[in-house]
Amino acid sequence: NINASTMSFRAITEAERRLAKPLTIKIISVKSDVTYAELARTSPLGENAESYLRLLNAQYPSGEPARGQALKIVE
Repeated sequence: NINASTMSFRAITEAERRLAKPLTIKIISVKSDVTYAELARTSPLGENAESYLRLLNAQYPSGEPARGQALKIVE
């Protein structure tokens, strides 16, 4: 029930606070042939990372980064 759920909230501990890291957007310059699938493998965005990266870089639903392109990634 709702009351039980709200009673389960608690403040995070200092140890948990140190472990918490926000996701950040970083801009990189594509230096070699790289695909969104390759970038998605190391992305923290989860199973739809490839689609999210394409969307973030205005290449959704298809397209691949070009050499020299400024590319947004999430870390």
